Amino acid sequence: MNFFSFIFSKRFLLLVGIILSGATAVSGQTRLAVANETAVETASVSCYNAFLPLIVQGDGATFSTIQGDVIQPPAPPPEPPSDPCANPDSGQDIDVFPDFNGDGYGDLLMGIPNESVMQGLNYPQAGAAHALYGTANGFVALAANAAVDDQLWSRATAGLGDTAVDSFDYFGSAIGLGDFNNDGYDDAAIGVPGSYVNGEKGAGVVQVLYGSANGLTAVGTQTWSQGHVSILGAPEADDGFGEALAVGDFNNDGHDDLAVGVPRESVDDVVQAGAVNIIYGSANGLTGAGDEILTQDVEGYDASSAEEDDLFGHTLEAGDFNGDGIDDLVVSSPYEDTSPETGGAGSVQIFYGNSGTGLYHATTGVNAQNIQADSPGIDNAMELGDRFGFTLAVGDFNGDGKDDLAIGTPYETHGAGASSIQDAGAVNIVFGSDAGLDTTTSPPILSQATDGAAGIPYDYELFGFSLTAADFNNDGFDDLAAGIPFEDVSEVVQIGAVQIFYSDENGPSTVGDDLIYDAIYPDDLDRFGRAVTAVDSNGDGYPELIASATGDDPQELEIDDVGSIFVFFSDSDGVSQTDFQNWYQSKDGMSGTPENGDQIGKVLP
Repeated sequence: MNFFSFIFSKRFLLLVGIILSGATAVSGQTRLAVANETAVETASVSCYNAFLPLIVQGDGATFSTIQGDVIQPPAPPPEPPSDPCANPDSGQDIDVFPDFNGDGYGDLLMGIPNESVMQGLNYPQAGAAHALYGTANGFVALAANAAVDDQLWSRATAGLGDTAVDSFDYFGSAIGLGDFNNDGYDDAAIGVPGSYVNGEKGAGVVQVLYGSANGLTAVGTQTWSQGHVSILGAPEADDGFGEALAVGDFNNDGHDDLAVGVPRESVDDVVQAGAVNIIYGSANGLTGAGDEILTQDVEGYDASSAEEDDLFGHTLEAGDFNGDGIDDLVVSSPYEDTSPETGGAGSVQIFYGNSGTGLYHATTGVNAQNIQADSPGIDNAMELGDRFGFTLAVGDFNGDGKDDLAIGTPYETHGAGASSIQDAGAVNIVFGSDAGLDTTTSPPILSQATDGAAGIPYDYELFGFSLTAADFNNDGFDDLAAGIPFEDVSEVVQIGAVQIFYSDENGPSTVGDDLIYDAIYPDDLDRFGRAVTAVDSNGDGYPELIASATGDDPQELEIDDVGSIFVFFSDSDGVSQTDFQNWYQSKDGMSGTPENGDQIGKVLP
């Protein structure tokens, strides 16, 4: 970028705003307290400790595979963050926004898996989930202004104690929302992948809260796991049941069903190949009757096979891609090795729903599809470590009545050789058709390198690390929001951003695209855009963009990595950066106590 281009760039304008507001840019070293520790190596991907800080070797040059929100060392060249357990988009069809109390305003449930929980003792990273309820004025936290108080849920909450709270449970690692009993109130499934089951730590469970006129309630709560009498599969240490969730009506009976990712499940003797359990809804809510389990070795599916460390089930989404009125399920395997030269290139599988039988039936097998970066029509070269399918989003981008799929490849490298841009990231759009997702029509690919796009791609920014779709300007076409949580702005490191691509009959494009930033106090390592979602909280027909800044340090708290969420309101012009709310625990009556490392909003539905 030359000097004049920089002067007129959004990056420069944002930096000016930071300086004028009195913000002090701090060095990336300020949060590298672990930089001199010995690196910890793991033999294979594991989410048992998925949210521990990453440990950097003493020279600051290489990273271990311990997971978490990654802080890059200041010494060049930085390695990209590696977060195979990240699941920022845990699965719901955004055509209908969640409404837990049936008042017509959209509600939000966010996961806080790093939250410490007190129950006599302090249980670090036991995890929590926080509900905010919509009103005519958007989200509010106090009953004086809302039909329902905000709610802070954990395993220490009265009525949820069928399994004891424990450290490193990571309650809230995934959120799935839908109406499982078809009573008009949306319900919530909460992943607890670090939980013990039958003495096996990290086997994982899913806790279900049902909606009511008073919002989410512990009455009738359910706890599901592979140790449950009616659920297929055996609980094993570090399986991670509940690391990903998606909700859809896969068998067309009028009740939403729950897909549960078990990405570390062994398939026969194939370690961490991954699986997905399907739990079907009924008039009485979720029931184990007819439970299914999908793997890449399931009968009738021959496009791929279960392989070690594929992590099938890492990310899930549901949508109706062939317009038959029955929801379909997308399952990503972002660590799929397509060849020895393209290890971790990734792939995405689509399982189509069927009336009565659901996604799989013993007599009919599966109707499934496999999409990879080199599938015919997909404009995305298959490369080592790309992790195609790391994130997913579903929306009707071209307004034809059939859902389309956005496939995130945040570790995509642009170009080759010395001029390549490492891990800049990209997103493919695949359109639905009568026959399902159609890769033959040259689906578009979006990135900051796309002609006309705002911003400029740089190394390790991870464009598309989070994704969501919604019709922000209410023009009949769903738009795409892509999180770029590791975006730098001049010398300010990892501020993060969200890029919005507005759609027309041709789908998302760069025409009028927006870059949205932390609207209050952008600072080093905010990681704004770590997770994104959309909810119409005030019922005006224009969904709000919700973006988390997991590294946010609210000035008045003087606590590191508390995290916060931003709610940006929309109108016919799209998302506004000047009309917004900002939430974190203790602010404006929001329940809970902000603590170091909570990372509020790390998981959004």
